Amino acid sequence: MNEPLGIFQSYLKRKGLKVTTQREFILHVFIRLTTPVTVDALYREVVKLDPTISISTLYRTIKLIAGCGLASSEQTEEGAIHYKPVGELRFVMVCECCGTETPFANPYLDCIHNEASRQKGFELRRCHTVIYGICRSCRKREVALENTSLPVTA
Repeated sequence: MNEPLGIFQSYLKRKGLKVTTQREFILHVFIRLTTPVTVDALYREVVKLDPTISISTLYRTIKLIAGCGLASSEQTEEGAIHYKPVGELRFVMVCECCGTETPFANPYLDCIHNEASRQKGFELRRCHTVIYGICRSCRKREVALENTSLPVTA
């Protein structure tokens, strides 16, 4: 059984909700995303493939997907809510200057998370690690500004 699908199905059953093909389809489309998405943007993707799915079904389903831990949400300064899939192990670097998110893989971090879980007798299912810093482009701009000599006036 597909792990995200199994997690979702178990969650729905625990909540006393039906496992429907529309819910499974929305999950299938959502977990293949590589960037955060609003519900409206996700809806545009979903209806390209199945125009019978309503926006209200999608809204309810994305909340269920988030409820079972397969999605995380963030609200932008403008108030829009973006959802993104949460995989088994997900690592991302976020630039504190421009906000760019750069996903990456790192076998050493995988080992650290797995070993820490093993030592505590914890079954690791999903992990999300965020590293905050300054990206290469923003660092280059900072260095360029530092090296720019401005005339001093008295």
